[in-house]
Amino acid sequence: MMRFAWVYRMAKDIIGREEFGPLNMVTCHFGQGPYPQLWGIDSARRSMLIGQLCHTFDLTRFFGGDVASVSAIYHEVTENQFAHLVNLRFKSGAVGQLDLNGLETRIAFRNIRTWVKLVGFESHLICEEMQRLHWQPRGDWSELIPNTGRYTYTYDPSFLSINNSPANFGYLGEVEHFALHCIGEREGGPDLWDSYESLRLGEAVYESSETGQTVEL
Repeated sequence: MMRFAWVYRMAKDIIGREEFGPLNMVTCHFGQGPYPQLWGIDSARRSMLIGQLCHTFDLTRFFGGDVASVSAIYHEVTENQFAHLVNLRFKSGAVGQLDLNGLETRIAFRNIRTWVKLVGFESHLICEEMQRLHWQPRGDWSELIPNTGRYTYTYDPSFLSINNSPANFGYLGEVEHFALHCIGEREGGPDLWDSYESLRLGEAVYESSETGQTVEL
């Protein structure tokens, strides 16, 4: 769902531009409150990796492509409040880091916080809360005061311009993509294999944090 959110589609367009340069770094943050044990999975920790963070893993691959290796550490405060810090190497050669935790807030799902940073070459962008985007291009857009900065472009929609929230946050795009794919009018991902790779990445995070070893994918 997240990859269909408007702000992430904008980000995907920007990183594909020549002026952004090759993608070198992907950093994702997802924080919330306590996470429950679900669906008969053996722990709350693993439940969050599978049931919640699969969306962040898919978004990571949406931007960075296939992951080559995963190195993760785990910190637990209670069985429902914990954190994973994950270093990634993508098959493209780019690097990434994921900050994933259930420690930031008291109330589990109400106060979710999320942001994404993508670094090209002499350019970067930041997406905040699936709503705002800040892009610093390689060149300044004004030469009037050359000894200062930063010169950024910002997408920060008003509440009236995003009142169609199912589209803004990606839900509509997700369902539309699935329906058109089913009747042969849409090509490309996400597909079943993208879902598989997202869950595979989550299992690699779990395995690496359990064993203390880098997991190759």
